[in-house]
Amino acid sequence: MSTYFDTSYLVHGTAAEIQTALAAIHAIQAEYACLADMQDEPTIDPVSSCLTWHCYCRGGMEEYNGEFANLTRGNAMSIWVYEGSTDGCCWGGIASIANGEVEVIDQFEADIGLRSAVASIHLAVAPDVDAALTLVDRIRIARGDGWDEEDWAHLRAGGVSAVLLANALSKHPELMASKPLSAALKRVGAGLKDIREDVALYDALEDGSLDKIDGLL
Repeated sequence: MSTYFDTSYLVHGTAAEIQTALAAIHAIQAEYACLADMQDEPTIDPVSSCLTWHCYCRGGMEEYNGEFANLTRGNAMSIWVYEGSTDGCCWGGIASIANGEVEVIDQFEADIGLRSAVASIHLAVAPDVDAALTLVDRIRIARGDGWDEEDWAHLRAGGVSAVLLANALSKHPELMASKPLSAALKRVGAGLKDIREDVALYDALEDGSLDKIDGLL
């Protein structure tokens, strides 16, 4: 069975570099003009000026990641690329594209999405409250999407996000001084308990995950 991946790009750079990336994306879309899932229009954030693009395709985007890497040679452009799948597997991974190279940064037991993957990277190096709130929000979304004994995709996304958040709070305990974060954690407390219960019931995540979710609770 063919595996389909949700792929997301987050491009940082000068205005000219962003336009170069935009042109490259439009060229890819023209190549796949018959596939509606490749035609989401890239967006440029009016505040950060970063470009974001999402697509859904069979197999990975490795060939095009190489083309994006070429765009980053000799300039300040950098790109996060995230791939996730719940089609025959439950997996996510994030890579960095910069200085002409593609480097895999991390992989996950669930499709947690671009925002949460980038948040986990920020939290690995600094006590970033906004990044922590992003993971709390991913837990909330997972609980809202729900799961059952035959489909654990959202359960695993919520569980992995909880583990990443627990790791961040262990590394940066000063995050708990944030009133918005403390309040957000309290709001998802019931969802965390549901995730903990069913992760245990279905043995849905790797060993050690339950201890970290217990610590977060």
